[in-house]
Amino acid sequence: MKFIINTLVEQLINNNIIERKMKQEYFYALEVFFEKLIIYISILIISVYLDLLIPTLIFLVFFCGLRSRTGGYHLNTYLKCFIGTVGIYVMFAKWLYPWLNKNINYIFPILFFSLVFIFTIGAVNHPNINWSKTELEETKKASRAMIFLQCISIISFTVLGVHKDCIIFATLGVMLCAILLIAAKICKQEVRE
Repeated sequence: MKFIINTLVEQLINNNIIERKMKQEYFYALEVFFEKLIIYISILIISVYLDLLIPTLIFLVFFCGLRSRTGGYHLNTYLKCFIGTVGIYVMFAKWLYPWLNKNINYIFPILFFSLVFIFTIGAVNHPNINWSKTELEETKKASRAMIFLQCISIISFTVLGVHKDCIIFATLGVMLCAILLIAAKICKQEVRE
């Protein structure tokens, strides 16, 4: 993959789209983009196999929308991240989802505790992100606004009679963000000023 990204960046430079001094930044940005794309495509392929495409799309929207604002625990290599992310999705889809499907009354306690944790912590300033103090405060505000909107959405899904699979997977997306925030705090995986 590095060869393909390097070739792409060289083409951008040769076509005067970016300056050579920006090569490393573009290489890194494209590498992260393609790594995430591979993870999401893998999850979507598995979701098609499990006949859970629509709930999985909702899970990804809720999870990615919140995760981009909260930060949280990160693994230190792409391979670990790939295995961990896809593994967590499979665990949710194969074990936690069927259990919640039979015990739907646990959805709102899970959502409530996730809301409390995310609202309390807000965001974790991971060393790879290294937000300034002002950026961190703005990110915490954005994560709190997002968790509020997502909780309102899940409650609205329930009131409107949206299929419970979608409600379960939306809640799992929120819960995973809360778990990753807590894990980052426990592992002290954050920048402190």
